[in-house]
Amino acid sequence: MRVAGVAFTGSNETAAAIHRALAAREGPIAALIAETGGQNAMIVDSSALAEQVVNDAIASAFGSAGQRCSALRILCVQEEIADRVES
Repeated sequence: MRVAGVAFTGSNETAAAIHRALAAREGPIAALIAETGGQNAMIVDSSALAEQVVNDAIASAFGSAGQRCSALRILCVQEEIADRVES
């Protein structure tokens, strides 16, 4: 089977297994693009609209059930707006 490349989103362990399998193959080297769980943050300052922050944070974190590399994991809110975002 001819494989020119593999794109993968998931765990480091699985990415490493794919890398080993590709390296062990005969023939041309196949490219591997692996996205393995970054820590994506949203930084919110006091100029933000609290309602929009909440909507955007929920959409980013849960819009695809958290199953994408760009899912929000860390929400940093400036102290001056924190109470409005939390309530």
